[in-house]
Amino acid sequence: MTNQDTITLENYKDKMLSEIKHYPQEPMYYIYVHNNLCLYEMLVNDYPIEKRFEYSTSGTPFYINTAILKSGKQKLTFRMYPAPKEYNEGSDVLDQYASLEFKIYVNNNATGLKMANEKKVLEGAAKQINYEDSSQKYFEGKGKKYYEFTVEFDAQVPYSLESWTAGEDLRKFDQKKLEEKALSIYDYYRDNVSGDKITNIVGIHYTKNIRDMITEYETRDKVNSIYNSLIKISETKKEWQNFGHKIVFNGDGRILTLEQSNDSDDRLRGRSALFYLYNDEDNVKMSYDIYLPLYIPKGGTIDDLQVLR
Repeated sequence: MTNQDTITLENYKDKMLSEIKHYPQEPMYYIYVHNNLCLYEMLVNDYPIEKRFEYSTSGTPFYINTAILKSGKQKLTFRMYPAPKEYNEGSDVLDQYASLEFKIYVNNNATGLKMANEKKVLEGAAKQINYEDSSQKYFEGKGKKYYEFTVEFDAQVPYSLESWTAGEDLRKFDQKKLEEKALSIYDYYRDNVSGDKITNIVGIHYTKNIRDMITEYETRDKVNSIYNSLIKISETKKEWQNFGHKIVFNGDGRILTLEQSNDSDDRLRGRSALFYLYNDEDNVKMSYDIYLPLYIPKGGTIDDLQVLR
């Protein structure tokens, strides 16, 4: 395992490529989701995969290998919230016709994710129940502001990682001191992610990306792309947005992130505390989040809080 302190701009790509392994079978797991009259969060093993707080549905799959650390039973969790009032007859609770359906597939990345090799692992939906004395069904969570359900599925992968499972339960620490330490890490990243200062956080950038690279069996082209994105971010003129922050725990309490604290504005809800605006090549105003999950290795203290690998 590479120590982030040894990572430089010069060796970044070679170090990353040395950690990525390839296999005859490279199982890639992904999920299709169809939602109606609801917003949702999707987590695998309590690791956030998607936060859909704008009312829309996706026709493309969500790849989930980054949350699958080893073979065996995995947990898939959905947290459902009411659709915006303009789509929900003015209501702020889940409608009786709200629904969420999902399908999990696995494919072999080693053969290029060909459709012919796609296999369905599991499909399911939020629970529907019958009206009394009727065969008509409605959503079990109707009338609620929040509904959650979890299912299990089996996954087989050729790698085995510890990541957050080898971390401390952060909910057991002094929360004020923990927040102060987390904020100092976020501030350090923000203050060093521009210009020549980028060399100060290149190891952090490597650490927060390496699990994705390993679990998705990435190529040299992808590694080059990740590296180039770091350089591009360092050259981008940023307008940092600060609307207050809050602590969010995932990974059964072993992962901490700082997010925007304004949940009433769907433009900010679920977004990272490291969030900025910039102008793209066509001078169109765009936004960008830097997701920075933190953890404390087993046996550590608040002083050991660091970016999750």
